[in-house]
Amino acid sequence: MSDEEFWAKPTEASKIKIEIVSKYFTPWSKVILGIAKQQNGLAYVDMFSGRGRYSNGFPSTPIRILQTALKSPDLRNLLHLFFNDGDLKNFTILSEEINSLPNLSLMNYRPKILNIELCPNNLSTILGKIQEINNYPTLFFIDPYGYKGMSLQSIKFLIKGKGN
Repeated sequence: MSDEEFWAKPTEASKIKIEIVSKYFTPWSKVILGIAKQQNGLAYVDMFSGRGRYSNGFPSTPIRILQTALKSPDLRNLLHLFFNDGDLKNFTILSEEINSLPNLSLMNYRPKILNIELCPNNLSTILGKIQEINNYPTLFFIDPYGYKGMSLQSIKFLIKGKGN
């Protein structure tokens, strides 16, 4: 399946994945808000974000997370968002989709959108770009699709902090 075919409309599996992540994010953020207020932040990191929206208009995970954040004054004030896609076309479309969202200016921290191919050699590059969140509880969306050689050790490193 080509990229264009994949992004035409979501498969049932993609819809389920989007629902799981979106529905998990809301209660996680509510539970974590107490810690987040003490630490003055929380974060969401998606290292293989895709385009943000399918060609038929269906929003994928990055847009759904942002839409949830925009509805909550606490999340608008505290949430740091990091979206990455190693594919330049996906990155460009994702950037356009995010920047076109109404009320994006309400976010205290503008989402950071990165274009870094994720592989073990580049993990430190990505972590360097998101180092400001080291002390914040963070929800890492680690979707194995698209990762090249992501080790269990790398995943353990990502999720070691309190609330991650």
